[in-house]
Amino acid sequence: MTAEDVTGELDGVEVGGGSETVRQLIADANSHTVLPAGAYNASDSGNARRFTHLYGRTIRYAADSKMWYSWEGTRWQPDVGSLRVLALTLGVPNYITAVETGIVPDDAAGLGRFALRSESESSRRKMLALAATDPAVTIREADLDANPRLLVVRNGTLDLITGLLRESRTADLCTRQAAVGY
Repeated sequence: MTAEDVTGELDGVEVGGGSETVRQLIADANSHTVLPAGAYNASDSGNARRFTHLYGRTIRYAADSKMWYSWEGTRWQPDVGSLRVLALTLGVPNYITAVETGIVPDDAAGLGRFALRSESESSRRKMLALAATDPAVTIREADLDANPRLLVVRNGTLDLITGLLRESRTADLCTRQAAVGY
């Protein structure tokens, strides 16, 4: 079974509470992110760097609580059991097969074999373990919900001091959401 076969089975698997599926996240990252030729080695470390490069805007890892978080459009949601991020790792072999073999055609066969090996559960878990050490995605649990003046609601983020509603931002590191609109 290839990564494409597996991601085909993920059409209905939602990420967080939103309507975006794992397959959509993988397709979005793969279509908007192009790595330079030979940017990353064919190794677990290289895959971890590919993973954070592809998904770094939608994932965070709280090292002190050993918890992954994924962005659901208005807030960060804890990924209990790391199921969402583990599913996202399937996008890395997809990326290698679809994009990197075209960038480095001299080694397309070798990259194809590496991509196939990268689909194994042990390779995907190693990728996550190494990605968890990348400063681009690592946070502290205390960083989450640290701004008491922000309240995430269904349609954005409300500044409780000014009363202004704005678009939710990943940089706010909010995890809680009131189940109301504003």
